[in-house]
Amino acid sequence: MMSSRIYSLGIPAGCLLFLCLLLPAGSAWAQEPVTRRDTLVESQIVARRSTEGLSFYRIDAARLSRLITPMGEADVVKQVQRLPGVSFTMEGTSAFSVRGGNMGNNQLSLDGVTLYGISHLLGLTTVVPSEILSDTEFCVGGFESGDGNLLSSHIRMKSADGDFQRVKGTLSLSNLMASSFVTTPIVKEKLSATVSARWSPVQLEYNALAKRLIKEESGLPRSIRAGVYDLYGKLDWRPAEHHQLSLSWLRTDDNYAFAGAGGASRDNLEWSNNLILLHWKGEMNRRLSLSADVSANIFGSIQMQDRTLNANVQNTSLGVQSRVQEYRAAVTADLALTKPWSIRMGADFRRTAFNPAVMKSVGSHADDWTGADRSNLAVLHGQLSYETSRMLARLALRLNGFQSDDGFRLLVPEWRLRLNYYFNNWLGVEGTYDRMAQFYHTLEGTPTGITLDMIVPAGAYAEPEKADQVYLGLMAHDNRGWSFSAGGYVKWMSGLVYYADAGQFFNLGTLGWEENLDIGTGRSYGLELLLQKNEGPLTGHLAYTLSKTDRTFPGINDGQPFPYKFDRRHMLNADAGYRFAEKQAFSHGVSAAFTCTSGHYETLQAGWYLPYGLPVDKALTYYTHPNNYRLPAYIRLDLSYNMTIKGEHARHDITVGVYNVLNRHNAYSLTWDAEAGRWKQLSILPIMPSLKYALSF
Repeated sequence: MMSSRIYSLGIPAGCLLFLCLLLPAGSAWAQEPVTRRDTLVESQIVARRSTEGLSFYRIDAARLSRLITPMGEADVVKQVQRLPGVSFTMEGTSAFSVRGGNMGNNQLSLDGVTLYGISHLLGLTTVVPSEILSDTEFCVGGFESGDGNLLSSHIRMKSADGDFQRVKGTLSLSNLMASSFVTTPIVKEKLSATVSARWSPVQLEYNALAKRLIKEESGLPRSIRAGVYDLYGKLDWRPAEHHQLSLSWLRTDDNYAFAGAGGASRDNLEWSNNLILLHWKGEMNRRLSLSADVSANIFGSIQMQDRTLNANVQNTSLGVQSRVQEYRAAVTADLALTKPWSIRMGADFRRTAFNPAVMKSVGSHADDWTGADRSNLAVLHGQLSYETSRMLARLALRLNGFQSDDGFRLLVPEWRLRLNYYFNNWLGVEGTYDRMAQFYHTLEGTPTGITLDMIVPAGAYAEPEKADQVYLGLMAHDNRGWSFSAGGYVKWMSGLVYYADAGQFFNLGTLGWEENLDIGTGRSYGLELLLQKNEGPLTGHLAYTLSKTDRTFPGINDGQPFPYKFDRRHMLNADAGYRFAEKQAFSHGVSAAFTCTSGHYETLQAGWYLPYGLPVDKALTYYTHPNNYRLPAYIRLDLSYNMTIKGEHARHDITVGVYNVLNRHNAYSLTWDAEAGRWKQLSILPIMPSLKYALSF
């Protein structure tokens, strides 16, 4: 009784950008959205013998600016999404799943401070500009003792020190972002300052295009209000040799407002980050180094909708918000023992206030379900390492003390093991075991990459999430820049939180969010392969993952396992870049990136049935189990060209890219059109060009 025919909906060329911004409002416009792409100019992963494998990657920050996107912005997250074991969710956004975990099980930090809102423009890019970074690491196993409150992966971003010698800067303009970056000495060798600012003209671009290209009957807004920016500042002071004190600040904001078709509704979406960090590091002697951090981190998000249906219906306002205020102090000591032994010890304390809220008002009646849930997380951690040119062995331990103001207390130990060993100059093995715990739950809504999910602490209603993961693999490399890794993992997860959909927040009646949770388990296992070439004019990488992930919840599917929504059985990412012979003042190159993955799962009705005694028009929908339909395979090809012109005092970089050269309408979801009697396919991005110009001095 259910049609299997699928129709792909076309997208007007001028609507490419903002359609994705309309998705979270839950309106009926969601027939054609937009998002972004990623293309690699060259392989971005730098392999280091004995320390890197399929569980740990160091991303070369110097090359990040050559990652091509529709916005022309370098993006660490988009690069991570091309690695083994990583499954993207909505095409082109910042949301991703690693080795079967939920999206909220990944952590992204800047200088040790967790960023809870990572996306700009609903995931078209992330909130940290690449110019401020000196080093980025991506870890999915064999975690260090300082990594905690996560279940799947950690993207550790380290900001660059300011320049103590001369002024340096970059000005750039891409499709949807204008940015500037300057670092300068204030007192040479002693004090420096770094400033970065980015702003998106999306409001101007959309409104100019909408007047000509969006028709009244389309249901899309004819105009929008949008404010998207980020500001970063850092002061570095060297009071003495081998000692440095840094004060940094990051402010990001995304704010959108638009009216629905016919003015029947008005929608507002906003999320922001405010963090400030005071960091000190010093070398006491040749063996001992210390560091200390004090930070304040405030994240907030809100989505509101005001509806006016007709003169006979009262106005209705609906809203969901999430606010996290986290204050942190941490200290770490690194001690070099007799070679090749070393020890790291540390302590970390976090005082966090959570303010999740669901708001609804009808006419003069208003309901507001909110709470100020506060918690303390105190951690003692340490690790013992043995490292030579052939071997890295590490044992890391953590002891977490968690307490919430409602009286919930828990003491949770964690331990991690890592071994990298080379038998000879080219062949080695890697093995890891991780026992992890996460004390903050993310109540995920529609997985579009937006930062509008609720974040809540563990408590009596939901204890911390936990995971055990084992990985074993082989590593090989040669002296011509080739490297190869192959391995398999098994991961068991417990305490996973299931929340149906962000749209359900608006239909909670008198219930709070605590009443709508289901706690269950998960299992994931897979095979991961990575082939890279990092040297010479021709570079590239080939990443493949074969995996299976499922979920089990007592209150769902009669307690039987069902597939995880983003369980993509096969994932293949390949890219190649070629740099032509470089001259002193001019160089250029081309690149191609290809992605082919299994489609993710959707929950579709299997048919209809008529209960005894009811008329035909009262037929009920029948479902087999959650995530019972796999969408068609996802395929994408991207191309780009880069040109660099070096002058005496400045450098000019011009990059042109084409996302989805094949103009393939990959399916993100399906909706049933009752009037037409057929399924309609939601596709996110068609063919899309990008252009970026950067001036560096």
